[in-house]
Amino acid sequence: MRRRRGRLSGAVLGGAFGLLAEVLFAVVWMGSAVFFLYAAGHGLADDLRLRAAGVRVSALALHARAERITTTDSDGSTSTSTRHFTTVRFRDDVGTTREVEIDGYHPSGRAVSVIYLRHRPETARPASAAGAGHLVLDAFEIVFALSFVLFGLAFFRAWFAGPW
Repeated sequence: MRRRRGRLSGAVLGGAFGLLAEVLFAVVWMGSAVFFLYAAGHGLADDLRLRAAGVRVSALALHARAERITTTDSDGSTSTSTRHFTTVRFRDDVGTTREVEIDGYHPSGRAVSVIYLRHRPETARPASAAGAGHLVLDAFEIVFALSFVLFGLAFFRAWFAGPW
């Protein structure tokens, strides 16, 4: 039986496509897992820095706004969520008056406890953001992301040790 040069048989092409699909899946999986691990670690580092070196002040809530987010799933169902923000005013540790927007709803005219870093007072957050609850959530995110990385490594190990 003669084989033409430059043409691949269906079995070889299917095997090459399957191999390409597996490699693509592994690369996308590991890229996503490593990115998620990086983001979780960055969030934990920010929260630890805020907790250790943050300046707590009392701010005045000026006004609040709500942002509605509507998403549509692949099956066509929609869901709507609302995210609240409050603009607050405070004096930083050098006496400069700052107006920043923080997460959460706080009624106008009320005092709100905020925390910020001395070198970045424009990124103030509610003082609750430096609480133990946020650190526990950050640690959970890291463990979750790490499990995805470990699963990907186990996949690579099994794939390279495969039947070939």
